[in-house]
Amino acid sequence: MQGRVHYTREATALALAQLRKDRASVWTPTCDTLLKDLQSVQTFRNKDPTPFPIIVLEGLDGVGKTTVASALAAKVGAVNFRTPPEYLEALRAVFRHLPEPEPRAFYCAANYIAAPHLVQAAKYSPVILDRWFCSTCAMGYAAGCTDIASLPKELFRWPEDLPPMSVGILLEADEATRHARVSKRGQETIDEITLAANRKFRECAMQSFGRFVDNNLLELVLAPNFKSAVNDILLKLKANHR
Repeated sequence: MQGRVHYTREATALALAQLRKDRASVWTPTCDTLLKDLQSVQTFRNKDPTPFPIIVLEGLDGVGKTTVASALAAKVGAVNFRTPPEYLEALRAVFRHLPEPEPRAFYCAANYIAAPHLVQAAKYSPVILDRWFCSTCAMGYAAGCTDIASLPKELFRWPEDLPPMSVGILLEADEATRHARVSKRGQETIDEITLAANRKFRECAMQSFGRFVDNNLLELVLAPNFKSAVNDILLKLKANHR
């Protein structure tokens, strides 16, 4: 299936190794470092909760994830993370120009590489993460989408060797608001150009995110403005940690 997602560290490493073989012209020493880091990173089959919550914000570009993350972190004393981490941004630019499903191997690898840092940070304070595996999965399947209704819910599951989220939030804004927010940034990403121009891709991405809601991995929060979104998330945090 086009847009295939990898659900274990081992499968992700195999996909990167195959990419190294098939795409020697774009494979760099930094790609080798990415693969080595992935192969050595700790995995988490034990699903015990962390001492402090790991809060993941998901959604399309422009729904307010960054603003909400900053405001929420100030409210609950959390540390902010993002994936892919900044040191992988140069590699991200290389992988995102490859045809699907090849970029998914990079994004899956970034998810695994981030995991130990999240778990370590959550020993001392709440952690807020701007995108994680659900985005990797939703965007991957949206890229190969011909009929979202035919995608089984079982595809939208959590990997067996990633630590669990404590709370997963899907932020959603109406399309006019979302696109206006992105346009104000002054430079649209390739992803945003695709989202804005391709209604079907956008709808498939949101319906893919919705499958995570159906599977009780994400909770939907409407984000017409960041204050209402933050307040709704605070209520959900209280409900989940009584």
